[in-house]
Amino acid sequence: MDRRRLICALIVSTLIAAALAAAFFLLVDSTQGTAGPPETDYLNMEVSDEPYAFIFNYQKDMQYPELPTGCEATAVSTLLRMHGYNASKTEVADAMPKSDWDFVDHFWGDPYSEHGGMCMAPCAAATANLFLDGEKEAVAVVGSSLEELQLEGGLPACVWVTISMEEPKALRSIGRFTCYSTSHCVVLRKIEDGTAYCYDPLSGVVDYPLALFKQRYEQLGSQAVFLKNTND
Repeated sequence: MDRRRLICALIVSTLIAAALAAAFFLLVDSTQGTAGPPETDYLNMEVSDEPYAFIFNYQKDMQYPELPTGCEATAVSTLLRMHGYNASKTEVADAMPKSDWDFVDHFWGDPYSEHGGMCMAPCAAATANLFLDGEKEAVAVVGSSLEELQLEGGLPACVWVTISMEEPKALRSIGRFTCYSTSHCVVLRKIEDGTAYCYDPLSGVVDYPLALFKQRYEQLGSQAVFLKNTND
């Protein structure tokens, strides 16, 4: 009888573990990895009017093929490079703390996997600070408007929107943070004439209508990460 109970307990434990694993993959399958690699060839794309002679580079500033769900790591790498710090997207991805559940202070899942998840501004800022030299620091803001970021010198900045500005769908929340389907992180370069100009890890050098961009930014919690001088 004891042996039968032990066998039954093992079977139940196995079924519970399988159910939890299936739930995880169902959740993350609805996130940023669903868009697939871009169809356009951006190999010859250059933007040279940036600080530190930054030039947008397909292999460095696009998340595919190495990081199918690593838009945050790629965007952080781009932001660091714009400020003169030579940090690759894979170095940033490797430095991010990982978790199988937390998406606020960790990356939820594996950015190298098609079934990876996401992270929020606190994780991205903490990771960016690992690559800085003390002259600058990465700051995570939650709740600041795009206008405030622009006026306070917070651009360029990594900001959280959705892939192709799609309507987001909430998955789950941790405290004040909620993760959404098709969550996406881009580098907002500037705002001008009703347009948001971005480096998008999936789409390259793009611009979006400011009203729609602002709506998605606010829906994703008005999150941003920017670099500032430590003596400011």
